[in-house]
Amino acid sequence: MSGVLHDIGILLGIQIPGFFQSIRFHKNGHALIESQYQFMGTSQAEMGGYLLGIWGLPSSIVEAVTFHPMAGIEVATKPGVVTALHVANGLVNMCQIEDSTKYASYLNMTYIQKLGLVDHLDEWTTLTHELLRTTN
Repeated sequence: MSGVLHDIGILLGIQIPGFFQSIRFHKNGHALIESQYQFMGTSQAEMGGYLLGIWGLPSSIVEAVTFHPMAGIEVATKPGVVTALHVANGLVNMCQIEDSTKYASYLNMTYIQKLGLVDHLDEWTTLTHELLRTTN
């Protein structure tokens, strides 16, 4: 559910005059969080999480949507929904754009290392490539 809803805040952003003209975008087409904060004082992820909270969705989904671009900001000692969404979103973006594994451009590697997940990245990248290949 978190994966389906993770960018719902973009729908709110497009309702804000000047949003797309004022926000800088990463080469993968995603709005840079820093520029969202400069323009709105918040991010589309936080707006989406807030909306889902108002709608009464479970806190695990709200937290994943809110924190997936900034995984590691919350204190996590083991992987959870935020981690899964952060890694899945990052790997899909990386595999769609890059010919190599530039993990640090798409994932919070300090967070991934802290949770002991680095050794899984190559396998997950292979699976992501295969999933993208079979769904296109």
